[in-house]
Amino acid sequence: MSVGSSTSAFQRGVDVVSTISFAAVRKRWGDEWSIRATHFADGTAQAYVFRSRGVADDDREEKTLKQGRLYTDGDRTVFRRVHFHTEDVVYMLEEHELEAEADRD
Repeated sequence: MSVGSSTSAFQRGVDVVSTISFAAVRKRWGDEWSIRATHFADGTAQAYVFRSRGVADDDREEKTLKQGRLYTDGDRTVFRRVHFHTEDVVYMLEEHELEAEADRD
């Protein structure tokens, strides 16, 4: 992959995440959050904003971690609270649209 295509893939990830209201993210989590972006060979990108919440279960062969995530498809923003192993979500604990919350602010 050339530097130019890498930069445009990065920009696509930024474009996806930029539709999430960062004011809403800061209200929810302050300044303690990150962005994870995945760029695919077909030129598409998937990205979400997340905050790690620690270890949910340390007794297993693989630690179960907790994370809050904000996703968007461009039309709506969804919050998910998940338990996962590395990158595999184990349980979807909560999911709801945030548009109604943003309208109240």
